[in-house]
Amino acid sequence: MHQKTFYLKNESDTCALGKSLAAVLKAGLKIYLHGDLGAGKTTLIRAMLKEAGHKGKVKSPTYTLVEPYSIDLNNRPVDLLHFDLYRLGCPEEFLEAGFRE
Repeated sequence: MHQKTFYLKNESDTCALGKSLAAVLKAGLKIYLHGDLGAGKTTLIRAMLKEAGHKGKVKSPTYTLVEPYSIDLNNRPVDLLHFDLYRLGCPEEFLEAGFRE
């Protein structure tokens, strides 16, 4: 797994990174974000999805644990799943929630 760490100063920088990530999206890609509540993870995802052409709302999955989106990549529909695993206490809870499927 390739890992990069970014320290972003403000919301503008976060949105710029999100827009840049939209350019490299492809089916099967996994992006892992780590940060405290309010760190800007959903802001980054929102900017990425909007840049990728998503027209609807982009909500934080803090309470739902997952928010699904459908976007077009290279004229093909691709499902994007935005997970928030903050409230899960262990890997087993992820499996018990049925997310492996």
